[in-house]
Amino acid sequence: MRALGEKHSQNIHQWEGGECGFHYFISCSCGNCDEDNIECSGNPFSTKNVLKCKFHHLAYRMECERRALDAASVIHPEMGRGHSNFCEAHFTVLPHFRAKDQNLSRLHYITSTNCGLVQGNMSWSIKARGEGYHWVMDLYERLKLPVFPAVVEALAKGVQEHITTTTKQQSDEGKKKRVQQKVARAEDQAERKKWGKRQAVQHSYGADDEDEDGVGEEEDPHLIADVEVLWQPMMMEIV
Repeated sequence: MRALGEKHSQNIHQWEGGECGFHYFISCSCGNCDEDNIECSGNPFSTKNVLKCKFHHLAYRMECERRALDAASVIHPEMGRGHSNFCEAHFTVLPHFRAKDQNLSRLHYITSTNCGLVQGNMSWSIKARGEGYHWVMDLYERLKLPVFPAVVEALAKGVQEHITTTTKQQSDEGKKKRVQQKVARAEDQAERKKWGKRQAVQHSYGADDEDEDGVGEEEDPHLIADVEVLWQPMMMEIV
């Protein structure tokens, strides 16, 4: 772990008094060789993501050192990787050092969830801090970002619409309307159940199937006589 954080991350794999013992020093250049049996000329092994920033390198070394102190319970002795699925899936023993897109996706999820929770408490925020409060302006101020007049106007309009909608829903007329909607929905569901029971499925077995296939039907003698009269001249011509 110490070699990983101090040397390997800087693309240094052999140094005086040590080397990286967790990978080969020659990698395949043709793309057809086995990792354990390289037959081509090969290329010197190089780290894919070199930490060029001194700050990131120091942070990486600190994390590796922290893991090295707990290596007996974290690092698998044969695999050389962490036990968690995330570590094994991404081939890293440092779950906190993830790809940038994964970190951004995680932060986006956390931020969206928190924004939804705050927006859901707007009624309480208005009662506690007044109609001039909005969590977006508070967030901008905490982030030291400028709050433009157009943003303030749009947020104020949204607050007024929220107050109007909430007041209308909490009024006696709004409560009565919700009750009527629930009653109408229940009546509609009951009517659907009654209609479903009335629409009995008509199965046809036995004699009904024979009637559909034309077997078992009664023959009309008058119809047969008419057909014979029509076909008799045609049969005489053929003969």
